[in-house]
Amino acid sequence: MSLALVREPGQDYDAPGHKHDTGYKYLLSRKATFVQFLRTFIAADWVKDVDVEDVTLIPRSFILQDFRHQEADMVYKLRLAGQDVYFYLLLELQSTVDSMMPFRLLMYMVEIWRHYWFNEVGGKGSFSLPVIVPCVLYNGKGNWTAGTSFGRCQAGFALFKKHALDFNYILIDVNRYDKEQLLALGNLMGSVFYMEQCRGIDEVLQGLSQLAAVLDRMPEEEVQRFSAWAGKVVIKGMSDQQRQKVLDLIRRKGGENFDNQF
Repeated sequence: MSLALVREPGQDYDAPGHKHDTGYKYLLSRKATFVQFLRTFIAADWVKDVDVEDVTLIPRSFILQDFRHQEADMVYKLRLAGQDVYFYLLLELQSTVDSMMPFRLLMYMVEIWRHYWFNEVGGKGSFSLPVIVPCVLYNGKGNWTAGTSFGRCQAGFALFKKHALDFNYILIDVNRYDKEQLLALGNLMGSVFYMEQCRGIDEVLQGLSQLAAVLDRMPEEEVQRFSAWAGKVVIKGMSDQQRQKVLDLIRRKGGENFDNQF
């Protein structure tokens, strides 16, 4: 099931403050959670054919030095229909939107192909490059306004599109998903996106209470990973008293073992 219904592009919303990228990397580094993320939030035919046993996390970053302070990335190799495909996930955790995103993604994709060339091909004669599926996960305050097509950011593309390079990236805009739909998903990543939209101590406490029934139905390992994430990320920026309220509720809903997980 993929979540296709989101808020309309013009509808305003408030987003939580900047969250450290280690939270998402901690969650999505587990292959089962990554596959859940694909199946829940990406509406594409190929997603249903992704098998947990056929995905491999590439343990390195392809972010260029100029952008290491503002974003992070993850790369998975997927085996589909006998072919290797790379899924490149850029974690764009800043409050502003960069209109140059398609160009930045192209630079990262070229780095992945370079890595493939030197480590997989090794100068062999005949070869084919693997497809790279680029995806941006954004949790900033405002709507995402940058174009998703590389071709469209090139002057004269309409005239020379037969010869010009083009690709479209997938956009996951966390704060555009409807909260009730996220709650109804009943899974780990839906719960994380749900809590990302809770602002202030009252909404956080209410959100965790709303998730109680969802957590009760989730597998124990997913509950523990949610608790670890919430125990580090949700409480960021709160006072000591507020943090304690949230942590007490997390312990009741998600168990004791959530500290020092990432």
